[in-house]
Amino acid sequence: MSWPDGLVVATHNPGKLAEWRALLGPVDDAASVGLDEPDEPHGRFADNALHKATRATQACGRPCLAEDAGLVVPALGGRPGVHTKREALAAGGWEALSHALLDELEVAEVEARYLCALALVWPDGRVVMAEAAAQGTLVRPRGEGPGLCPSFVPAGSESTWAELGAGWRRDHDHRALALASLRRQLP
Repeated sequence: MSWPDGLVVATHNPGKLAEWRALLGPVDDAASVGLDEPDEPHGRFADNALHKATRATQACGRPCLAEDAGLVVPALGGRPGVHTKREALAAGGWEALSHALLDELEVAEVEARYLCALALVWPDGRVVMAEAAAQGTLVRPRGEGPGLCPSFVPAGSESTWAELGAGWRRDHDHRALALASLRRQLP
């Protein structure tokens, strides 16, 4: 299966773009085709991914892939959820967010999942969507890595995503799981 010709990944984040290129090969990003930073106005990951992909496709006339992802902590009623990035900014960064969530619960670790929703939209209106979650545990940060990678231990492991490394994440994290689900739906 090959990706649509001219695929654009609707992100302005250089780190995410690097991760997407490692997964998909050469793709353009939103900034390179002149798209504005997308908003995420909805309360569900899937709705935000579809919103971003649809707007990007309408603006550039090319097939666009978009994601929305975040940490879901059942003990906090699903928070931070779609507001993960906003809560990290408000807390003072990703490491501070990890500490704040654990301190709020007064625990050293808590069951969590990292969820990723993907939407692939073509200019002719075709849409393929997928969603997947990596189950695990939120812990105090260990190791070096982007976002919450130093604070997320996937189920079945004792190491954080940061400790497992980028190569492992590329094949096993929430994004990889959602991408595998999306690929199974493509013609």
